[in-house]
Parts: sequence; C-alpha cells; structure tokens
Amino acid sequence: AARALSREMFLRGESAANRWVDDTAPLLDPDWLRLSGLANTGIVVSADELAAIEEEMERIVAPYVLRDPSARPAGVRGVRLLRYFLPEHIEEQSSGTAS
Repeated sequence: AARALSREMFLRGESAANRWVDDTAPLLDPDWLRLSGLANTGIVVSADELAAIEEEMERIVAPYVLRDPSARPAGVRGVRLLRYFLPEHIEEQSSGTAS
C-alpha cells in the first residue's frame, strides 16, 4: 500500500510539473519566471544524513506553510515545491577502489 501511494504521488508530481510548464510558466512575469526552475543535484550521503537533509528542508519551509494569511507580505503567490529524494540502488561493493 505504501509503494502504491508513493508511486501515485510521484506520478501526480510529474503531472503537476508538466501542467506548470505548459499552462503557468508562459504566463509568469520575468521576475517569477527567473525564480522558478528545477534543481537536479546528485549527492552521496548516508541514510541518516538524508533524513537530516529532509528534516532541515521541512524546518525551512514550515514557517511559510503555517503562516497566518494576515501575516503574508504584499505580492505573495502560491508556489508548489516538489521534492524528490531518489536513493540509488547499488550492489554490495568491496572496500577497495573501483578499477
């Protein structure tokens, strides 16, 4: 059940990104368009480090998610943040270096 839910979330995220590119991006003013985008960064971390990264990202975003609407500054708009954490599968490796 968890895998099915995760898969559905991935597919919806992909669909949302595609709709944004087709329907929203062409309508954005240059300032907002410049701030939009995608980061595709590969990192090498342990499971604990990845958990810490995810927790820190939640900590950074939380004030904006939970903010009272009356406390929002002028000029705000909704922004969808899609975060994919995609660990690679690797076979067990020896402790030596690859040749």
